[in-house]
Amino acid sequence: MSRVLTALFSADLTSQVRVLRKLRGHPIVVDVLDVFETEDSVQIVFEMCSGGELFERIVAHGAYPEAEAAYVAGQLIEGIVHCHSTGIAHRDLKPENILLKDQHSSEIRIADFGLACQRVKSEMIHTVW
Repeated sequence: MSRVLTALFSADLTSQVRVLRKLRGHPIVVDVLDVFETEDSVQIVFEMCSGGELFERIVAHGAYPEAEAAYVAGQLIEGIVHCHSTGIAHRDLKPENILLKDQHSSEIRIADFGLACQRVKSEMIHTVW
């Protein structure tokens, strides 16, 4: 990886870690346990979410029972409200970025804050693709 690409990659990870630390402690947002940074790499240690992605569960089970879907949606709304109350916009919410705490529950964690940004209430947020 070139030095320039490494620098950009490191800046993106640094931004994501900053966002996650700001959201730390909320039960619906994946928790960062530690960060290790060397000259060549950055490792982020997250809480264990052994249930996989919500997307995988939807594909495996087909239609969700209404009560379970409502429970997941309620948690998701609670997590989004928390993010927005701290001035964070996730900008990439999708079933692939929602993790299940374990295989036997519908407890979720919002993950992958790579596109997240600090929002300013008076400004529109733009994403360049």
